[in-house]
Amino acid sequence: MGLALITGASSGFGAEFARLFAADGHDVILVARRRDRLEALAKELEEAGRVRAHVIALDLGKPDAVPTLMTTLEAQGLDAVSSW
Repeated sequence: MGLALITGASSGFGAEFARLFAADGHDVILVARRRDRLEALAKELEEAGRVRAHVIALDLGKPDAVPTLMTTLEAQGLDAVSSW
């Protein structure tokens, strides 16, 4: 259906947004600092429906975060999001 990039996805609103997008059939890219929580959420989402959840552990508060995120997306074959 689509692909949604969710920041702060390891807890709170971010995790809930990820659940909502996945429930609507969107694949999700989960971004936050805590890889263990992201992986747990990704497993939850993939087991609950026919969506794919991509995990990127990254601190978006760091100055080089956006270029790092874009490079990671491209390396994972998700560079189409750069056209948003």
